[in-house]
Amino acid sequence: MPSNLKDEVFKMTQKEDENLEDLAERFVYNIKREKMDNLDEETLKSLLLKAIKDEWIDLLNLTGKGDISQLPFVNICDLCVHISRGKAQVGKSPRHPLLSRINKFAAGTVSKESN
Repeated sequence: MPSNLKDEVFKMTQKEDENLEDLAERFVYNIKREKMDNLDEETLKSLLLKAIKDEWIDLLNLTGKGDISQLPFVNICDLCVHISRGKAQVGKSPRHPLLSRINKFAAGTVSKESN
């Protein structure tokens, strides 16, 4: 355990197998545990976005219909939950949940014409 727990909040990163909902929950928990919840919204938003892996930021931008850094902190957390729960319905096998949905959709539209 780090000697200065407040450093943990500033050094948070998304774990390899951690979904966005779990990361957002862990982030909020650490902020409250360290009594740092009096930080302004822009700082909280910056710290959370810094913790999220780049490929997930891209997905958040696609899902959020633009640059998510322009959204309020609470909306970013809600979007993280929405994406994670959508991913849970698709399954864990594909690396990128959006690609999985596209592949499943494409596979269902191919049909063979019989003569």
